[in-house]
Amino acid sequence: MELRTPKRTPPVLVIKGTVENRKFEIVTRGITNYFRKETWGAAKGQSKLLGGQKPGGFLVELRTRSFSGRWQLGWHGTKTGGGGGGFEAYEDDLLPGRFLWNTKGFIGAVGNYEYHDRANNVFPNIARWEEEFRNCSVEDGYVMPGRILWGHFSRGYPGVWYPIEQRIFRIHSFSFQDGPAEESFESKIKEYFPPSAVFRPTNVEPKSVTDPVTQ
Repeated sequence: MELRTPKRTPPVLVIKGTVENRKFEIVTRGITNYFRKETWGAAKGQSKLLGGQKPGGFLVELRTRSFSGRWQLGWHGTKTGGGGGGFEAYEDDLLPGRFLWNTKGFIGAVGNYEYHDRANNVFPNIARWEEEFRNCSVEDGYVMPGRILWGHFSRGYPGVWYPIEQRIFRIHSFSFQDGPAEESFESKIKEYFPPSAVFRPTNVEPKSVTDPVTQ
């Protein structure tokens, strides 16, 4: 992936689509800054005819130079509850659509069945991520997947990987644009994550961050 030559594009890619019964939007500024928001049901504040909040909710996944986290909140009748958290540390894990970039810029997809994986073998956060591009097409000179098959796995005993999540992201549209700026990704920490859910890791050597947008 790192050996591929990036294409000249505006610095931000926005992808919209559906996953399961949810709408999603992925906003990436290089490989470093990543924001995904999934929504379902009614927006907060939408009332039923006879009163009371309609069911709905959201999930956000955020990565910046100094933060990695996930937060979910559901309201009345969704049975999804809320919770999550984040750490004040950069995480280079594999998230849906993140590897359409390398550290030099946007590279897009090669074609159908392109496969990526990444593993963390450091106890206690042992995990593995997999991604496969399907239904690829050429639009405006860019090769983009129409579907992303993504999985998150945990290792059990004796060395067997068990799925935590396996999902299919169906891409309906994508566009390049100049914003948002990197600061906007940082501001989403306060927007979505309660202070009590943000933790500072200890005795962890920070990972290096290389972002083509700011070089």
